[in-house]
Amino acid sequence: MVNYEIVFVFCPANCHKSSSTIGRTVYHPKSSICGAGIVDNSIPKIGGLFGIVRSSGQPSYSDYVKVNGISINQGNGSDWSFHTVKVNNPDFAKSDIRLIDHKGEPSFVGRVEFRVGGKWGTVSNEGTSAAFARMICRVLNYKDGEVLNNKKDFCTDYKKKDWCGYDSQPVHYSHYVCAETDDNLAQCTRQVPGSFSHEGDVVVECSDIDSKNEEDVKPN
Repeated sequence: MVNYEIVFVFCPANCHKSSSTIGRTVYHPKSSICGAGIVDNSIPKIGGLFGIVRSSGQPSYSDYVKVNGISINQGNGSDWSFHTVKVNNPDFAKSDIRLIDHKGEPSFVGRVEFRVGGKWGTVSNEGTSAAFARMICRVLNYKDGEVLNNKKDFCTDYKKKDWCGYDSQPVHYSHYVCAETDDNLAQCTRQVPGSFSHEGDVVVECSDIDSKNEEDVKPN
């Protein structure tokens, strides 16, 4: 008899750097769950929410199995395995801050969105400081970040794609200013705009390169 259990898992950014997987598509229980999610593209490297299906009663691994051509001795073998499934709705994100790309998916580059009162909305580039981008990216577990906007309607055609928020979304904030000495977003100042269009939504790119310490590391 085959038994299944479905659970949702939230993984932080860059969790794959300190994890390993055994298998592909169907994984041994000793595999990293977050690592498997990234290998299967169920979540991006910035982390996020995804599902795993744990199945028992159909052993996929036994003693001395070969995985990618490598023999693995798992002692008494395993009577269960798991596979990952993508959660297509980014609204399930655990954090109240996210970057959304032109495809509407979480990414390390995209428009900045805050969840306020249960509703996701954008931030206007009007009066927004460069330090704001660095603060946002650090909240998302990156080392640094920058505002990409170089003109008023930048998000409408960046890389010939539309990165702006949806008409149904509010613009939550404008003039979001952080100082280099600020430790968290609570120390930054911001305004609640009366009426702003999404053409001015701020677009931020995060990086694992510290601008003050040029380490050669870049997210994929």
